[in-house]
Amino acid sequence: MEPFFTAEHRFPTISLALEDILPRDSTSLRVQARAVYQHYVKTLAARPSDEDLRPFRDKALMGSLTPPDFAAMHTLFTSLKSQAQDAGMRRPRQHTVAAYASLNSVAMLLAQILFVDNSIKEGLLERIEAASRDRVLDGLSAAIRAHSAVNGAALPPEDARFYATLFLLQTAFDQLFVPDDDIVTYDTASGTYHVTELYDECIRYLALSARKIRTASRAEHNLCYDLTTGWGDHIDRATWDVLNTQYYRAISPTTGEANLFATHYDRLLERMLPQFVLAKVRLAEDILRVKQPGTPLKILDIGAGSGALAIDLVMACTRLGLSPAEMTYEGLDPSPYMRRHFRANCARKIGKTPFPTHWTLRKGTIEQVDAEPTRYLDGETLTVLVFSGSLHHCFQASVKRFFRNRTIKQLAHAVLVLDVTAAHGWTKPYYMWADCESPENFDNILDPGIWTSQTLWHEPPRAPDADAFDHTWCYLQRRT
Repeated sequence: MEPFFTAEHRFPTISLALEDILPRDSTSLRVQARAVYQHYVKTLAARPSDEDLRPFRDKALMGSLTPPDFAAMHTLFTSLKSQAQDAGMRRPRQHTVAAYASLNSVAMLLAQILFVDNSIKEGLLERIEAASRDRVLDGLSAAIRAHSAVNGAALPPEDARFYATLFLLQTAFDQLFVPDDDIVTYDTASGTYHVTELYDECIRYLALSARKIRTASRAEHNLCYDLTTGWGDHIDRATWDVLNTQYYRAISPTTGEANLFATHYDRLLERMLPQFVLAKVRLAEDILRVKQPGTPLKILDIGAGSGALAIDLVMACTRLGLSPAEMTYEGLDPSPYMRRHFRANCARKIGKTPFPTHWTLRKGTIEQVDAEPTRYLDGETLTVLVFSGSLHHCFQASVKRFFRNRTIKQLAHAVLVLDVTAAHGWTKPYYMWADCESPENFDNILDPGIWTSQTLWHEPPRAPDADAFDHTWCYLQRRT
């Protein structure tokens, strides 16, 4: 296998001190990220199928997983998926939620194994200065064992060593690919934005993942695909809603406690998925270019999150010389928390730039638009429907119904979908252990229904290596 980390990348040798990754009394994003074991180690001993996975962890520590190993892990995972789906056919409801929470837990464990195995095979561990590496591994192993004992998990030495290696590799990975500073910066006075040089640096991991696509065995391909794409195809709507609600409240379905990685999710997402932060500002400008002079424009943002798109729309209005008063933004979000904090979240990002008073974020879902399209679309106002990185979180059956609704097609000017392709699932094993508990289903974005679909652009246009151009990552699709 061709190594990812070759001399051509000129990655520096990383020197790490133990205090760099042990938790401290700080609220900084990177310290919280590296203290992830505080959250997960409490339940390691009780995780389903953990004994079945231990041999794979041992081989991953040597970078020696083989195609038969990947096939065996895939069989284990799909059998658990079948059990979760069977639970969905029974009652009571909490058994279904618990089954899928367990499935997510196993998916996270498998992603950890893949990350360690790939990182060791590709030489990431060797990028750390040797004496520092050994000191950190010894100290972190001891700290994890002590912490697990306090919380009742009592990890054996070999398991503590695996997690110490995982956290050390993730820290090194962060230092190489996840910047501390913003990838896109805003000038709130002028409304302009600037793409910093960090963007080109941190999308290098997309090129590495693209290489992995070409070199992986079919067994590993199947495992990665099934871990990251479409495992929720047969989940029932109520369970999906419960898992999504917990996810957006930053509550782990597995432990019932706060999820560290969701605490600063937006900032972490922008750094782990740098193509998203640039794609959002491009999306805002593309939406506004639809507007005709003197004609009102309504933007209906479904699954709006915290109304993040509204922020980029305000900035784009300034950049393009448009008045926000001439258009309406209406975000639909099922989360009461997101709706309550909409204006406060926007104000923090845009500074003193005036925020339109008539722009709103209200309760709504894709199902409600599908059920009552004329409540949201009047056929007279030019209306653009937008899914801004949200469609893959929608229930798949609802997505299919939505894009087969002829009334919506008749009344809407267009639907713009900013999301990731199924191929993007390939990158996720590199960080999925940090963001594993959402019921994501990337297959949701693939069904055009009765619409004509056109992909306008994807970001980055290609991975930095020219031979990986065939894999789109974050893309904008227009449906008319």
